Amino acid sequence: MKTRNVDKRPEMKILLPSAIVLLLIMGSAILAPGPSEKILSIAFKALMRYTGSFFLWANLAVVILCGYFMFSKYGDIKFGEPDEKPEFKTLPWVAMIFCSVIAGAIMFWSFIEPLYHLMDPPMYAKPLSVMAYEWALSYTLFDFSFVFWPWFLLPTLPVCYMYYIRKNKSLRTTSTCSEVLGKQTNGFWGMVLEILIVVGMFLANAATMGVAIPIIIEALAYVFGFEVNLSLTVGTLLAITALFTTSVYLGLKKGIQRLSTINVIVGILMVVYMLIVGPTIDLFDIFTNSVGRMFAELPALLLSTDPFTKSTVPQDWSIFFILWEVAYGPFMAIFIARISRGRTVRQIIGYGMLGGIGAVWTIHGTFGSYSLWVMQHGILDSVKLLQESGGPATLIAIMSTIPLGKMMLLVFALFSIISMATAIDSGSFIIASMVSRNLPYGEDPTRGHRLFWAMLQGGMGLAVIVIGGLGTVKMFVNFSGGLIFIPFVILIIAWFKMLKTDNVKCGL
Repeated sequence: MKTRNVDKRPEMKILLPSAIVLLLIMGSAILAPGPSEKILSIAFKALMRYTGSFFLWANLAVVILCGYFMFSKYGDIKFGEPDEKPEFKTLPWVAMIFCSVIAGAIMFWSFIEPLYHLMDPPMYAKPLSVMAYEWALSYTLFDFSFVFWPWFLLPTLPVCYMYYIRKNKSLRTTSTCSEVLGKQTNGFWGMVLEILIVVGMFLANAATMGVAIPIIIEALAYVFGFEVNLSLTVGTLLAITALFTTSVYLGLKKGIQRLSTINVIVGILMVVYMLIVGPTIDLFDIFTNSVGRMFAELPALLLSTDPFTKSTVPQDWSIFFILWEVAYGPFMAIFIARISRGRTVRQIIGYGMLGGIGAVWTIHGTFGSYSLWVMQHGILDSVKLLQESGGPATLIAIMSTIPLGKMMLLVFALFSIISMATAIDSGSFIIASMVSRNLPYGEDPTRGHRLFWAMLQGGMGLAVIVIGGLGTVKMFVNFSGGLIFIPFVILIIAWFKMLKTDNVKCGL
């Protein structure tokens, strides 16, 4: 419902500095990829060397806090009226969260990450040994387990509280952080905070596009016999950008919800087909064994830094994913809050955690297990191919061993495109909401404003692809996580201060 205070115009004090920084990054990456990569690499190594252990402890703290708020008296806090039902049913709600977080990279990680762990296994195992096979899928499942989702669900709580209980109808992070920022909420440091979140979010989404788009291009080229070149890359990127800008144009319910639902159906069909035509019992055995191994070694996995060898597995994987999660945290908090009217703290954490883990483990358990099975049975030397040709070529070669492999590759490309479009779509929607001057509940940002961020996101994706490689993706992710960690911490402090301030009012 519209109010007299609605002002959908962009806040230029946030939009202009954010856009300038992003255009500078984009231009440097496209026009001077070599020097840009060297600068990123130096900063990346320093960040990993000096902050790795800190982020492992921060990860553990976030997991514990999520458990506390879910099982304590605060779990009963309802975001909305006492008798109000959730705006979105649980399955579409989980689907939107899953697709917005995971995006098009999930299939890549399910096939390829276990192979990386075969080559360079954790916990002192030897490459390609039995223990390497034991760890390959276990470590992958751990990366996407209960340590993954709290980074999105915990910051959702203060945003929901401010939005639905305190009735502050601004979706800006600074509004939620007003308990900490005080007079600076609308001042200089408040603007800096918003700019950090916008830039960090764009870098994280660019990294996602840097993983997903090359795989989509390779898959389409393999199926239709195209040559992979710059024209195909730019054409594919433009087509994907057109898809998510169209979805952004349609809005939250007509665009994002429909894309999420379609993608979940496509993902289920892929899993079902794989279980019908694949070595189903072997796949289930590999998954079951991997879950057991993960839980058996859970304490070590949570805080592993591998300090006595030259291995960088924790830095390359656990800490990398933590920083990716941090980068998406404040953005996902706003997005989940926007779709969580009528839900309780316990429902947001519980359903979000169970739904996310269930969906990701289903995909990893099916396709990650198959990737290991193909390697173990000598059908394809996937590890050698990964070393020589990279991830996209390896993924396509593995999928080609599945009956009707080309059909599966087309479905895979569709799944990845829709997943990525949903993530970029929701990102553009929320950034436009954040940068709007005053956007009450139920109001969408203007279509032109949403389209501006969507098209800028397409340009950032091109920048990552031009530099190229998984290493570049990791560097973009680590910088985005480093930028957004400060706003993330302020959000959590604000949540505690709100609960303390409103203790009597809320009857907690």
